[in-house]
Amino acid sequence: MNCSHNKIKKICVIKKFLAVMKKLYYNEKQVREMVKEQKQCKIPSNLVPKCPVCSGHMEVNLRCDSYFVEDENWYASYDRYKDFLEKNINLLFQVII
Repeated sequence: MNCSHNKIKKICVIKKFLAVMKKLYYNEKQVREMVKEQKQCKIPSNLVPKCPVCSGHMEVNLRCDSYFVEDENWYASYDRYKDFLEKNINLLFQVII
């Protein structure tokens, strides 16, 4: 999850500043708690993640705007995927053809 701070338009400046920090917060424990506590596809408001810096609501880190965070883990995954493609390119073309 990344901190989006988009409660009000004025706070978008903070969003831009914090998105530069490239900080992600891993949330498996929180998501499991949300799933356990959800009723009619809703979770209690106290389970909505808050930013530890500004207390704003957090958002899932999706590539849907210019604030997608690519941290060290993202780059490591990208490198592994690129290596996989390079090693298997011939196999991939054989499957397609």
